Amino acid sequence: MIYILHIIFVILLFSAQGMPVHAQENEHYKPEKSYQGVINHVDPPGYVFINENKIRLDEDTEIKNYKGKELSIKDLKTGEWVYVVEEEDSISPTATRIYILPKRIKKSEWKKYPFIVKEEERGLERD
Repeated sequence: MIYILHIIFVILLFSAQGMPVHAQENEHYKPEKSYQGVINHVDPPGYVFINENKIRLDEDTEIKNYKGKELSIKDLKTGEWVYVVEEEDSISPTATRIYILPKRIKKSEWKKYPFIVKEEERGLERD
């Protein structure tokens, strides 16, 4: 009986080795980072420069104001503060979500902006 349990254990051990354990091991996982910045330039249809970095926008990029209202690339203006969540891939960083802010938000003010709290919690889960 012990011999059979040992064989089953070895089979399960070897079959589990091919299964992803963490999101980072998943082939479809793309690391994300979030930060605040100032829009330096909007280059329609597919790029925006934030903190002097070129960020790609695609059809899946969500753009909202800080109250959650859906917006479009046309609503992004030079000089505005934004909160950006971007995927880092080999081509260039791609924004998954952009929130237009009324100003730079201090960490002590995050609780007034539920989307920041939510995004930061996601970031902790990713780390």
